[in-house]
Amino acid sequence: MVAWTIHEFNAALAKAHDGNFDVAGGAVHNWDEGWAFFHGAEPGCAPYATGNKRAANFGTVGADGETAQANETILAAMIAGRDALLNIDAAGAEAAAAEAVRGLAITYSQAAIRYASLIEGDLADGNDAKAKEHQAEGLAFWRVVEAYMVPAGADADAMDAVFNLDNPPGANGFGGEVRAALEPAWDALGIAASDIGSLQ
Repeated sequence: MVAWTIHEFNAALAKAHDGNFDVAGGAVHNWDEGWAFFHGAEPGCAPYATGNKRAANFGTVGADGETAQANETILAAMIAGRDALLNIDAAGAEAAAAEAVRGLAITYSQAAIRYASLIEGDLADGNDAKAKEHQAEGLAFWRVVEAYMVPAGADADAMDAVFNLDNPPGANGFGGEVRAALEPAWDALGIAASDIGSLQ
């Protein structure tokens, strides 16, 4: 769903650069579809729900006590991008798309850290099967944003060492190592430590 969200951003921006700002079928239409893929039919599904769950894990819930600050960032970016496209402002939409990707990077960074940390607890409990399951889930979360995080400086080799299913769970670190591997990308994307929060 995240891939489809970003695909719709890219389609909207491509149409904007071609001068197609039609609301029904042009850039604005694709931009709105991006929100639909991100949010889903209701708040309990799609990547939006993942953001809220991870914010609860990391203490980064917004003022309403339910919505992730990252989701608030993404919604604000979606509104700004839509308004930019309605005003025939492709550059404004590009900036909004980058801000939305920043919000996605926060959520899926939190997810990768959490699942790497869960492995540590599983192994301490002697539950190797659960550790392997959490390793696979962590790998899936990492893959969601890998294509955006690695060019920004995330250490792909370190992430692969932790989550590669050919490696025994925990053999190459836990949440701390994942956090360290992601920090260079956070710096490049303008993500502060407070945006990520601390795993509760």
